[in-house]
Amino acid sequence: MIPQDPVMLLSFVNMKLRDVYPNLHALCDDLDADEREICEKLAQIGYTYSPEQNRFLMNCQTKCNTLRDFQGTNLAVFENAKLSWAWRLRAPGSFLK
Repeated sequence: MIPQDPVMLLSFVNMKLRDVYPNLHALCDDLDADEREICEKLAQIGYTYSPEQNRFLMNCQTKCNTLRDFQGTNLAVFENAKLSWAWRLRAPGSFLK
């Protein structure tokens, strides 16, 4: 069973594409998943499938801005039409895990 939460789905699908499957069609065929449904769900959080890279990437319409929070910590803020989210940055350009 594949995750229903879009962020967990992104992680799951990209890991499977990286480690197991040669393309999205093979993944969906093997897991009996709906390719269109996966693409639509990940589009909601600003990701589209890249066949050339065999993974979901943040799409061009999603913009990224780096700013500082009230404690002076760098934040990367990603925004698209339906969702905004932020990650704390360890140093400029490096994401915390």
